[in-house]
Amino acid sequence: MTAQVARQRGAHVLELETNAGKANAMLEGMKQSAAPYLLYMDADLVGLTDGHVRALVEPILDNTAQSTLGLFSKGRLGTDLAHKVAPTLSGQRVVPRWLMEELMEHYNMAELRYGVETAITHLLHWHHIHTEKVSLEHMTQRTKEEKNGKRRGISMRLRMYKQVAIAFMMTVPIRHMIQMWRMR
Repeated sequence: MTAQVARQRGAHVLELETNAGKANAMLEGMKQSAAPYLLYMDADLVGLTDGHVRALVEPILDNTAQSTLGLFSKGRLGTDLAHKVAPTLSGQRVVPRWLMEELMEHYNMAELRYGVETAITHLLHWHHIHTEKVSLEHMTQRTKEEKNGKRRGISMRLRMYKQVAIAFMMTVPIRHMIQMWRMR
């Protein structure tokens, strides 16, 4: 759905032949651009508008933030709650290109997979990058269970949580875990 909306608005949409994980998809997207900032959005968004994209980009253009993080609100209870409990796992964000390049230097993107958001959050925190949280009202995303059926969706969700946990342990020294918890 997101790719279709993006195409309708004139965006260049990159579709990969094989699924090598979210981190790899983000890396491949970065290779297609020379921009100093990169906008990332999940491909399964529902209710995406031009206003949501502007809300994520404007703090960067106005120089009020060096990064943005989009959080669902007033959409569906499940996805809104997920962003309240674990906001740093949101796939809707703008980050500096140099940060993604540093991520590539230090981490195996194939191993990060869904844990890429954890690694990005860690690097933003490590470099003291001001990240503005942006409310994405009336937007949500299709859940893994909706896309793949209940049994397979739950299995995929558990695999995703495992990848996030592994990335967390790979990227975050113990002393920073407490600081990141306080960031919430």
